[in-house]
Amino acid sequence: MRKFLLITSVFLLALIGQTYAQDRIVTGKVTATEDGSPLPGVSISVKGTTRGTSTNADGVYKISVGASSSLTFSFVGFNSKTVEAGNQSTINVSLTANTSQLQEVVVTALGIKRSEKSLTYSAQSVKDE
Repeated sequence: MRKFLLITSVFLLALIGQTYAQDRIVTGKVTATEDGSPLPGVSISVKGTTRGTSTNADGVYKISVGASSSLTFSFVGFNSKTVEAGNQSTINVSLTANTSQLQEVVVTALGIKRSEKSLTYSAQSVKDE
């Protein structure tokens, strides 16, 4: 009888431990702050883990998170944003545009960064138009 009670209590304790470690699904939509348009391809990652996903063409995402997790949203040309997931199942996020402009980039075949004036060979320029 003691052996049965011991095995049953260990089994129940193992089940209780599993309920605390449950992941849950968080969904939402990522939009631009300026015009409210959906942003496709936004990278969403769970802070401190290697788990991540990206938004679809409509700006919608779905990711599995653990208890007390933070989600980091990042997209090229927009400021990154970190949101505490808490116990929410839906998190909608608006990203603001990053207004800093890139002035000049010099790309060499050897991967060496240099200013355009210091190069001993011809350099091509690409306009933003």
